[in-house]
Amino acid sequence: MRISLPSTFKLVLVSAVALLGTAILPSASRATPPDVVVITDTLFGMSKERVFVLRTSRDNLGLHMSLRTETWLVAIDPQTREETLWPVHAARRDADWNPETQTSVWEVTTDDNPLAVNPYEVLAQFDGSPVEPAASDKSVLIGAAASGDLRARLGPERAFEVEVAPARERYVKSVRAMARSVVDADRLAPIKTRDVFEDSVEGVSECSFASLGHRGLLQSGGQNYLAVRVTCSAYDWVEGHSLIQLVPQAR
Repeated sequence: MRISLPSTFKLVLVSAVALLGTAILPSASRATPPDVVVITDTLFGMSKERVFVLRTSRDNLGLHMSLRTETWLVAIDPQTREETLWPVHAARRDADWNPETQTSVWEVTTDDNPLAVNPYEVLAQFDGSPVEPAASDKSVLIGAAASGDLRARLGPERAFEVEVAPARERYVKSVRAMARSVVDADRLAPIKTRDVFEDSVEGVSECSFASLGHRGLLQSGGQNYLAVRVTCSAYDWVEGHSLIQLVPQAR
């Protein structure tokens, strides 16, 4: 899906420079390479035949004082593993130091995208319901591997099969789908934003897998599926994306 650069409106926020998100914006010690994108999924809802996640990308645009985010609603078909994406929200924020007030002034520019959807309305169209987070929810590490199979368990009776190589291939495919979908925003370096997304999965080998537990359990087509979080690091300096996939119950 290609989205043209939209018209915008601006909102100015003031915050202390100490509140800059160092977990999102790279520090000077990580200035090489300066272009960093991280994609993170959040479990959003379920229907009888789909799991829905909110997929958010965070891109520093090659700058220490800027951040562009895009959030997409993603419907995952458990049987085919195919994903359908809808744009939800996108914005860019830039910080400018004000010597008079000794504060960092944030300028936030939000995309006005006519294709953006309300994720709750889409969920309703699929007769789905939101998955509400609970204080007791905790991801349980299944393991990390570059090949072979892993197993996740829900109690003594249920085991779910994680095939590592196909899961890694789906992970790369999902990131590349985002690369084709995000706005090809201007950045400091002479490189296209979509190329930065593509490059973020170069060299992916080992991935870690974590179970989302009972709230990530879906029954579809007479089969049980478990939502698992897949995180793969391409290079030592890359944090790695964190995407949700569905794996079937072992027979």
